[in-house]
Amino acid sequence: MGIHMSINVSNLYLILFHQVKGIGIKKLKEIYKKFGDFQKAYNAPLEDFEKIIKEKKVITNVQKFLNQKEDVVKKVKQINILLKNREVRYVSYFDNDYPKPLLEIEDPPVGLYIKGDYLFEYLEKSVSIIGTRDPSFYGHSKARTIARELAEQGYTIVSGLARGIDMEAHLGALEGGGNTIAVLGSGVENIYPEEHKNLAKDILDNGGALISELDVNQRSSPHSLVSRNRIVSGLSKASLIIEGTLKSGTRHEANFARTQNKYLFALRPLSLSREISELPLDLIENGAIGIETTSDIIDFINSSIIRDESKKKTKKDLMDFIRIE
Repeated sequence: MGIHMSINVSNLYLILFHQVKGIGIKKLKEIYKKFGDFQKAYNAPLEDFEKIIKEKKVITNVQKFLNQKEDVVKKVKQINILLKNREVRYVSYFDNDYPKPLLEIEDPPVGLYIKGDYLFEYLEKSVSIIGTRDPSFYGHSKARTIARELAEQGYTIVSGLARGIDMEAHLGALEGGGNTIAVLGSGVENIYPEEHKNLAKDILDNGGALISELDVNQRSSPHSLVSRNRIVSGLSKASLIIEGTLKSGTRHEANFARTQNKYLFALRPLSLSREISELPLDLIENGAIGIETTSDIIDFINSSIIRDESKKKTKKDLMDFIRIE
C-alpha cells in the first residue's frame, strides 16, 4: 500500500502557520475551528485572528506572516514540489487518516511526514521496542528475536532507528516478514544516525515506513530525539524496554508509555549487577510487566483484551438491565 501523493493544499499552509512563533497545536485547533481550512485562514483579515488569539505578541507574529503573501505562496509551492519529488506524504492532525492513537495523547504532533507505506491501519497489533544504544549481547539477541517473532505473529514493530536496540528491533521485524515503522528524531530525508541509511532503505524496500513530525530535511537535536518517543509509544499498543541505565533516554519512552496508558513491558535482565540492567529492574519494581519471551507479551496482551471485552459486555448487560427495569 504505497503513498497516495495527492497533496492537501490546506496542509501546506498549516505547515507554515505552525512555523509562526506562538502557534502550537492548541491555537491551530482554534484557527481550524473558525476557518475549516488553513489556506482560507491565510487569506482572512487580521481582525478574524484577533477574535481567537488574545496574546499581542502572537498576533504581531501572525500579522507579519499574513503580510508576507508573495513569500508564503512561493514557500507553499516549494514545499509541494519537495514532497512530490521525494515521495513524502504529509498527514495533519486535522485529516481523517491521521493515526487515531495519536489523537489520544497529551501532545499530539501537528502533522507527520511519511516516507514509505501507510501502515497506521495496522496499529491495532503493534509493539514498540526500544532500549540502550550500547546493549549487551543478550540485549541485542533478545531485541531481534522478540521483534522477529512478534512480526511473524502479525504485530507491527515501532522503534526509533537509533543504534543498538532500535536497530535490532527493525532488523528483527524485517526478518520476520512483518511491518516496521521508524519514528525519526530528524527529517525523513536526513537520516540519523547516518550509518543507518541502508537500514532505512531496507525498511522502505520491504513495505515499512519512516515517519517524523520534523520538516523533511531537518537535523536531529537532543530535544527532538526525546520528543519523538511520545510518538513511538503513542502509535503502539504496548512498549517493551530492553536495557538501559536509570539516566538513559529510554526512560522517556517508559514515562510516555505510562502516561498514555500503554502496556509497559521490560525484559528481565540476565545480570543484576550491570548498569544497563538498572532501568528494566526499576520499571518492573514499579509496575511494568517483566518478560523473558515473546509469548509472555502476546499472552498478556491477549488476556488483557479478553478482560476488557468482558468488562464492556458486563457494563452493556447492566445498562440493558437498567433500561428494562
